[in-house]
Parts: sequence; structure tokens; C-alpha cells
Amino acid sequence: MVGMDQTPDTKLSSLTLREFRNYTSKTFEFSTNTSVLTGKNGAGKTNVLEAIYLLSALSSFRHPKLSELVRFQQQQAYIEACFELGERHLTIALNADSESKKYTLNTKKKSVAHLKGLVPAVVFSPSDLALVQNASKLKRDTLDVLGGQLSHSYYQVKRDFEKILTYKKSLLKQGCTQSYLQATNETFGLCSAHLSYQRYRLFQSLLPYIAKFYNSFSSGEEICSACYAYSWQPDSLASPMSIGVDNSPCSSFEPTIDNLLKVTYQQLETHTHTECLSGRSVIGAHHDTIMLFIDNIPVQQFASQGQARSLALSWKLAELELIEAVKHVKPLLLLDDVMSELDSSRVEFLCTYLNKPYQSFITTTSVNDFDFSQLSNCQEIHIEK
Repeated sequence: MVGMDQTPDTKLSSLTLREFRNYTSKTFEFSTNTSVLTGKNGAGKTNVLEAIYLLSALSSFRHPKLSELVRFQQQQAYIEACFELGERHLTIALNADSESKKYTLNTKKKSVAHLKGLVPAVVFSPSDLALVQNASKLKRDTLDVLGGQLSHSYYQVKRDFEKILTYKKSLLKQGCTQSYLQATNETFGLCSAHLSYQRYRLFQSLLPYIAKFYNSFSSGEEICSACYAYSWQPDSLASPMSIGVDNSPCSSFEPTIDNLLKVTYQQLETHTHTECLSGRSVIGAHHDTIMLFIDNIPVQQFASQGQARSLALSWKLAELELIEAVKHVKPLLLLDDVMSELDSSRVEFLCTYLNKPYQSFITTTSVNDFDFSQLSNCQEIHIEK
């Protein structure tokens, strides 16, 4: 692994927006380690972060329709970012209309798969404060976005699974015979097992980082642990992973790819009749469950608001460090109006972390949400409505 002092910085030097969201034409220049975007609600601060994320992580944390990216009564939006990755200079651009998104790298057309992970980024928005307490779908989606930035293989496995899942759901909705469903499940089971395996391995890698940060937030008084349970495992079989001991999986099941393939096909066969009758796909990676615990107590049901926020922030900071460990590059950090949602101790901890060599972008409606003096090498960019 490359040491912290050897890891190349990712720097965004400029961002251009044309007919994007509420912007007609605007170019931002970023010359400092931390940029704080201030302005009233509706001024377009979050739109700037969304554009940065679209050109780095290659997706939007707001999950909009394509037409919503284009300014009202316009046909096409264009956004462009100039990045410095060590000694490399990259210009990534996106043309979007109501039908499609088209990316270029240094003016040459590129696919999303080609650009994935080139400029990694982590975003933390108010909706992420509910990450640890909401249903498992949000956790699965968050892991899949991270996995896609870390590995082309992960990204492709997720795409393959989404395609076959969409096809299977369509079959079930129309009504199909058991024999036809069994034939479809040959491919579905393969894709599902591989996604479950990669997602489990990713979470297993992320969890020690989450536990480390949460330990700091709780001053070492509380222990964070977790469990990944597959769609066919009752919650009663799940037990927390033991961080710092053996990273043991839930129950006695050994999650090798061969074991997952075997059990997934068995469970699909067992539930074929049920799926045909209900018209629902009940077995697969889209129903895997991720449970978090504090001192062996389930977070979703029993964590305080303070514990949940500390754990959510720990998760996002863990993503930063895991990306750096795997990709050997420092990711961008985007913080969308979260300072006002955190108490003073968490803001102080986060500001201390922001002084590390990650380029960060923060939006806030009020400069009173935190003390700017806590941040070194910081610039304020005020956005008028």
C-alpha cells in the first residue's frame, strides 16, 4: 500500500456549468484545499456538488430524471471539470439531455465503465444521516456506489445483476411458467451470488474503518459491529461480525463464491412456486440485509439520534480511507449542508479531519454553522440566487 505521504492528491481546479439545473453559464475556480459554498436556500449550492459528483463518481446522489439536470426550457446541459491527479491533467465533461448522458475525457468520448473510479469521490448529505437506521436498501445502494468506484469488476457485476433482475421482474409481472422461471434463474442465480459475494467482501473491508471512527466518536466507550445476512437467511441466524477479533460472518455459513452459488440455486429452486404465485422475486442480492450494532444492540431499533449520526459520519469517513487504501489516490469529499445537522463536538471532529489532504467542498446556508478558523487553506464562495 502507498503511504499517506506518497498518495497523489486529487484536485479539482475548475468547474463549468452551462444550462445545468438553475445555471445559465458559470465557471468556478478552486484554489484551496477546502471550498465553502454559502448562499440562501435555492441559490444552487447543492447543484454545484451534484455536478462535481456527476463528473467524479459519475452518478447523482439526488437520483433525478435526466430532464431535471437540464435548465428549464433548455434542450441540453453541459458540465465540465478540470482535475489534477498527481502529474496527470484530466478534463471530464458531460452532455445531458432528457434521453441520455454522454461523457468525454480530454474531448474523447468515453463510457461510464471506462471512467468509473478514475476520480473517486465521497458525498455526505442530510439523507445520509438516516443511513444506519433506514432499511437495508439504502445501505446496499451506498455500498454498490462505493464498490463501483473501487472496482470495474464490481461495477460490471452490479450492472449485469440489475439487467437480469429487471427482466425477471417483468416475467413475473406478466405471469410465467415455473419451467421458464427456472431457466431464467440459471443466469439470475449466477449474477446474484456474485453480487452478494462482492458486496459482502466490500462491507467486510469497510467495517473496520467504520468501527475505528465510531470508537473515536464514543471515546472508546462503545463498540460498533455489524452483520451481513443473505436474502435466504432469517434474521434470527444473524450475529454481529466481531471487529478486531476474527471478522466472523453471520452464523456458521462460509461465504465463498462456490458456497453462495450452491445455496442461491437451492433457494431459488425452493422458492420457484412462491415467486410464480406472488409475482415477486424474493430471493437474491436485492434482498440481502445489513445490520449494524452498538455494543451488540441493533442500531435500527435502539440507537439514539447522536449514536446514529456518529455512525453515519463514521461510515462516510470510512469510505474515504478505504478508497485511498485500495485506489492509492485521495478522493474528493463533498459535504452537502450537514454542518447544521451535527452538534459542536462532531463538527469539531469533522473540521479536524478536513484539514487532512483531501480536497473538500462544503455547502451551508449560514457561516455560523461552524467556525471557519478551524479550517486551514479554506476559501468561501458565495452563490447568489
